[in-house]
Formats: sequence, structure tokens, C-alpha cells
Amino acid sequence: MIKVSILIPVYNVEKYLKQCLCSVVNQTLKEIEIICVDDGSTDSSGQILDDYAQKDSRIKVLHKENSGYGDSLNRALETAQGEYIGILESDDFAEPDMYEFLYQIAVSESLDCVKSNYYRYSEEGRVYHEALRNCDYGVVFSADENMEKFFTGAINIWAGIYRREFLLKNDIRFLCTPGASYQDLSFWFKVYVSAERSCFTKRAFINYRVDNSASSVKSKDKVFFICDEVAECKKYLYRTNRSLDVFYPRLIKIMYAVYRWNANRIAVSHLKEFMNRIVPEMKEDKQGRYMDRTIFEDWQWEEFRCMVELSDAFIRMQYIQRGNELCENNKVYGQMIVKYLCDRDIYIYGAGKYGKRLKHLLRQNGYNREIRYLVSEIDDCKKEGNVTCITDASLDKQKVVVVAVADVVKKVDMLEKAREQGFQQVFAIDDVIRNLFEK
Repeated sequence: MIKVSILIPVYNVEKYLKQCLCSVVNQTLKEIEIICVDDGSTDSSGQILDDYAQKDSRIKVLHKENSGYGDSLNRALETAQGEYIGILESDDFAEPDMYEFLYQIAVSESLDCVKSNYYRYSEEGRVYHEALRNCDYGVVFSADENMEKFFTGAINIWAGIYRREFLLKNDIRFLCTPGASYQDLSFWFKVYVSAERSCFTKRAFINYRVDNSASSVKSKDKVFFICDEVAECKKYLYRTNRSLDVFYPRLIKIMYAVYRWNANRIAVSHLKEFMNRIVPEMKEDKQGRYMDRTIFEDWQWEEFRCMVELSDAFIRMQYIQRGNELCENNKVYGQMIVKYLCDRDIYIYGAGKYGKRLKHLLRQNGYNREIRYLVSEIDDCKKEGNVTCITDASLDKQKVVVVAVADVVKKVDMLEKAREQGFQQVFAIDDVIRNLFEK
């Protein structure tokens, strides 16, 4: 009997593919099948797959014309015969006991889904990432029973396994959009609103590669497809008669989170077009019957409102270098954020020019609490007092972390690093502070 079918979508990943395949053929769980779908690769990926298939009969290779990530996984799922389904990205690799460990949990508890944490991996090394840190480990539950736990964990569909009959019964498939990326959101959402028995483990198994320059999360033009994924989630709720009162408010919060995340990564040349696409949808949901203000943190709600009501200001704040020009909306938004921060205990992540400006601005507005600077490496700032490394275990994770830095790429890295350390309230206000301070 095939216990786990491991699905691997492949496209032009010759540099990392062998490491990926070695990690699955050497799994301690031997009763597996490995279904690799070559999505029309133009490099040697297809040949590498064929070579491995000749050496290991558990490997099945499907070659097809390029039709996208979603279609590749749907075809693999149609072929799969395993009791459970695992998904592995072809530039990542798994720990040797991953599928045995997860399968044993799944079978012993009759689970529809079991998820784990993962490692952020680069050639420099790897770091344990507790994506499920807000969840209860070893507890079997459903979304109906524990909504908060279900929707606080990261998406990361490759960090778990899913009962195949459960996927088929609930019509859980990937959205097929040729050329698209980010096609895991709707799959993840469908799983979580449908699963009656799920469980999380604290262990990590997947080595998630963060230094692949061709990775979809670094592709500037593909973020628009996230809108299709959100639309698919909404259609699924209506199509399957799920409780809209229960799940739709959570989907609105998910929509805000993924749109915000993508707005922080999209190329500047596409940002206004992206905002024009998402704002009408966000506005409609904000004013609709399923909007639940109480599930948002205060800062999340203010940012949601800013994205909808002050989208031009949001764009300028995030990306546009405008010299001495400053519109009134930016001032309003900046003052709103400063007022919010003055009522809270904060850390300033960044001890450079912007960090000092933020501290000065807060003092001007009556902030009299201690202000400590955080840096990525303590050597980043030797001359400034009251400086702590972001990895210091003694830091209070309940405080707000404000990233104050000029460089957009560095800002995104710092936001991710702060969240990896367990801080829940993390955001960046670099341009707002510059504009308010310089005027």
C-alpha cells in the first residue's frame, strides 16, 4: 500500500532539483510514490527527472507543455494513489523522517491534515522558523472549533500532508491560471474550512530555500494573480455552502494580509495598478455585512482603512521618493500612526537616520517611555546607546516593533526577521516619518 504520494511540480530548477529528489528517495518511510510533473522545462530538469526515475521505480514523471503550477499539481493529484498527499517544491528539500513522522500522527489520529514548521534555508545555513507558534501543538481540532488557531498559521502547504480521500470528497483542487504564482492560497483556505480533524506539530522538516533568485516570491509581475486566488476562496465558500457568518470575516482579514504583503513586494511600476485592482474589492467587503472589526488588531484596522480610504497616501508612503512634496493625506496618515504609537510600548527596529527621526518625533508628541533601538546585528550600530539585537531572547514580544529604514528591500527583510522572532505587531513607517520630520 502506498502511504504517501509526494507531488513535486518542476519548472527550470536544474540547480536544486537533485538535492530535492535525493531528500525524497531517501525518506525513512519507504511506502511512498513520488510524482514529478515537468511543466515544460527548458533546462535539464526533465532529463534529471527521467534519470532518477530509471533508478527508482517509485518515481513517476509526467512531462507536459507549460501550463502553470496549479495545473501541474492537479494532474499529479489525479495520478496519486497514496493514502495521504504531500507537496514538495522542487527547489526545497525535506528532512529524512518527514513523511514517516507526519504519516504516523495522521493515521493515529485519523486526521484530514497535519502541518509542521520549517527551516529557512540558504547556502549560508538554516534557521528554524516557527510559523505555527501561535497554535496549539498536538491538539486535534477543526476550523469551526478553533477559528483563531486555524488562520494564524502560515500558508506553507508543503509543510504538511493531507488525506487524499478528504481532498477528493471536498473538491479541493488548485486554481489553474497559466503563468501564475501564489496558487497555494486557495488550496490552503479550502483545506482549512473543510477539515474536520487537523493537528499541528512543533517539529520542522522542510528546508525552504530563500536564496533562489528565480523563486516566485521574488517575481515582480506575478502578484496580480493573488486576486484570482482570493476570488477562488470566496467562490468556494458559496459553492460548498460553508457558513459565511463564520468564515467570510476571516477571509476578509486574510485578503487584507495577503494584499498588504504583496503591496510591500510588488515592483513600484506595478503598484498603482495593483492598488486600483484591490481597493474596490476591499472597500466592498469593508462595507459589507460580513465585516467584523473585532478580529483586527487596532494597527491592522487602521492600515486596512488607509489602504481603502487613502490609497494614494499608502502608495506614496510605501514606495515613492517625493523630495519635499507632501500631500495632506500623508500628513493625516502619519499623524494617525504617531498618535497610535504614543499610546504603546515600542521598539524601533533601525538605529540609523530614520530611527532617530522617529524617536525625535515621538518625543515631540509627548512620548515619555523608554525607547530601545533594535538592530539585525549588534555591530550594525556601535556608537548608539540603548541598542539591542533583534534576536535577544529577553525582548518583550508584546511590544510593537516599528521598522524605520529607507531601503525597501531591507525593510521587507527586517519585517520578516521581526516576525520570525515572535513579535506580533510589526510594521514599517519609514516614508511617513521622513515626510513628517522634514516638513
